[in-house]
Amino acid sequence: MSKVTHNGSSQVGEFIEIISAYPYRNLYSTQIAKQFQKTIESEHIRTSISCAGMSNEQTTFFSDRLGMQSAFLAAKETQNQCVPRVIILIGDEAWFLYREISHTPEWAKVPIVVCGINPETIKDYPSFYTNSEITKERLEPLSRTQQNKSIPITAAVAIRNVAPTLKLIDKLLPNTQEIVYLSNGHYRDALQLYSLRQALKAENSKKKLKVLLQTHQNEDSIAQILQKLPITDAIITQELEPTVQTSVPIFTLRDHDPKPENKSIIGGYYAHRKTYVRVASSMAIKLYKGASINQVPYEEVPDSIFLNVGALEHFGLKKAAEKISNVTYINQPPSFFMRYHYIILSSLLAFTILSIIAAFYYRHYLFSKEYKLRHDNFNRLLKEYKMIYDHMAAGILFFDEKGKLLSLNHEAESFLQEKGKPINPESINLFRSNLSESIDLELLEKGEIIEKIQFYRNAFYRIVIQAINEEDTNEKRYLMLLVDHSAIEKERLFKQKIQDVFNFVTDTAKLGVAEYDVLSGFSLANKVWYENLGHPAQKGRTNALNNVMLDNLITEDKQLILSNILKMCIGQMNTFLATVCVKKGNELHYLRYYMQLLEFDPENGHILIGEFCLNIDEQKKAEEELTIALEKAQDAFKIKQTFISNIQTNIQEPLRQLIQAANELTKSDDPTRNRKLDKTIEENNTLLLHLLDDILDFSKKQNYEK
Repeated sequence: MSKVTHNGSSQVGEFIEIISAYPYRNLYSTQIAKQFQKTIESEHIRTSISCAGMSNEQTTFFSDRLGMQSAFLAAKETQNQCVPRVIILIGDEAWFLYREISHTPEWAKVPIVVCGINPETIKDYPSFYTNSEITKERLEPLSRTQQNKSIPITAAVAIRNVAPTLKLIDKLLPNTQEIVYLSNGHYRDALQLYSLRQALKAENSKKKLKVLLQTHQNEDSIAQILQKLPITDAIITQELEPTVQTSVPIFTLRDHDPKPENKSIIGGYYAHRKTYVRVASSMAIKLYKGASINQVPYEEVPDSIFLNVGALEHFGLKKAAEKISNVTYINQPPSFFMRYHYIILSSLLAFTILSIIAAFYYRHYLFSKEYKLRHDNFNRLLKEYKMIYDHMAAGILFFDEKGKLLSLNHEAESFLQEKGKPINPESINLFRSNLSESIDLELLEKGEIIEKIQFYRNAFYRIVIQAINEEDTNEKRYLMLLVDHSAIEKERLFKQKIQDVFNFVTDTAKLGVAEYDVLSGFSLANKVWYENLGHPAQKGRTNALNNVMLDNLITEDKQLILSNILKMCIGQMNTFLATVCVKKGNELHYLRYYMQLLEFDPENGHILIGEFCLNIDEQKKAEEELTIALEKAQDAFKIKQTFISNIQTNIQEPLRQLIQAANELTKSDDPTRNRKLDKTIEENNTLLLHLLDDILDFSKKQNYEK
């Protein structure tokens, strides 16, 4: 074979070549080739298909080899003389012929994926054309033929399915006495005939085997034989598919996919062509993406039981088939809907059209009735609206685009009337009236609602103004609503005074007050509360969480407060009172901190807590001074007690001696004894005087310290 080189070697194309040994008109092999193409190209890999042209008619080895060479030449010409990355061969014969062709080194390195090959192949394929008889001696394992030719090959191997098909026949037709095998004489039929004989021999079956060769008899004579077979026979075929209705069931060794009207082919035990394509495509894609031939081993294609429902019903084998498990049924009869779907859909369409027409007329009737009802309701509502418009508690005024008054209701007239004088509409202009002072005209022109409180003629009014367009003329109009707000404003001012008094009292007493929602984080507090906690004051409601506002507390007090807040959140505590310490710069300040659970409603998102914090720095200072004074008094008392105890001991002895000497002196007449007693009295008297001086000095010192 010729070759084209590119930079010193053949050019390798980024595609997979699919080669079938059979002609394009062979429906089975062509469908497999196209399914290969569809599956592989779904992975964004280009493919090319070539056919060798082998037919089921009697041919020669030379002509079949020439057909295979022509397929290779066609593949090279189609792909601009490029060598494919992978070659897929369909069928045993494609592999046999590929072995016989001399390849260039570049083509010899291309990995081969053989689809549907049998695990054993014939040693000498050319000899099969002179002697189509296949025996055990003429076969060898597929792996050995690969080694003999040193060709990088892997294969989707077909499992021998003759023996399982015979078992299937025994289950469906237990009284079968003879097997009729249809053959066209080609290799695949010859190999299956060999397997059939081996299976019958292995089972010691008493069934007879009859072979009908298409090469020995014409199609009409074979058809006549098949139509006259006894009911104890069963037909097995590989390639041939009878065109007549046979008297006995036909079992196939590959997927013929019989049409629904074919009542002869029962089915068989085989691998479907889609399964072959799935397994072999996966192997080819792995090789294309760089896997070595050793990384893609042979893989057996799983078989299954396929049964034709129409043929089962024709031969009365449906109940017998229900006893067989793992069956795939083909040509299932259509459901009732599928058989009569045209009639059903036509009836539904007609019913739908009639329903639409009936619904249209019914809706027209309802619309007319509803229109009259709505018209009456509209007139009634219009009267009610006019009554409300004239007597509502809010004043309503309409102005044109220049601010000229167009209309107003009775309430607005009473608001604007001066001492019983009638209102002159010409004197009232939206843009020149005291009612509309400080109106932002730009916002009003943008269609936004302007709302404010205005003091006018000794009364407070809530004014709402909005620009609107007339529905009919699309002219711009201005709508003004006036609501007497005097009572609400007076109440607001009264509350403000109370608030000012409250703030004065809390500021004077340095009492901080706060309320906050634990779940939402919103809080409201007076200025003293922020000052006591060492934070700048904030006005109104804020989103400051309590644990942030407690940052200036010492760690122990902060943890104490937060733990008690947590207890309140879970309903374990209602009140909390403690003295806490706040650090402001380098100074420590003391607060009396009180918390009260005000509202506990977590289901609706509310856990309200009220707080009071009182600055007790002066009290704390007084407590410290009192503590120091108490300590000093206690120390002085101890010293006094010690002094008195010591003095008591020192006074007792001289006083006792003094009294004893005085008693003896009154009784003694001895001058010498009396002199000694006088001396004793004098010494003890002197000692007592010294002790009295010490007592007086201690008293003076105590008075001085006080």
